[in-house]
Amino acid sequence: HQAIREMRVMETEASITRHQSERYDGSGGPEGLAGEAIPLGARIMAIAVAYDALVAGDAHTPALSEEAAMEELRRRAGSELDPQIVDLFAQVHRLTVSQR
Repeated sequence: HQAIREMRVMETEASITRHQSERYDGSGGPEGLAGEAIPLGARIMAIAVAYDALVAGDAHTPALSEEAAMEELRRRAGSELDPQIVDLFAQVHRLTVSQR
């Protein structure tokens, strides 16, 4: 039974990885999924990856402050990202910042 459980976990992880580049509005990603058709884990991961990229920056884009990154996530909510999860992420972020 342990092997079956491990296979289910791997399938879930693969689904999250495969679908994290889907856009909430259905305009992108490997299968063009939209809204809640995108697995929940993938919608959550998309926000985490986007936030991390925004605050880290790269060779072409300077790093944003945490506040500016949150504003960018809000701007992308409804098109690229799930707006309800962005709202939840913002709430958790505010709590985390206030506890520092």
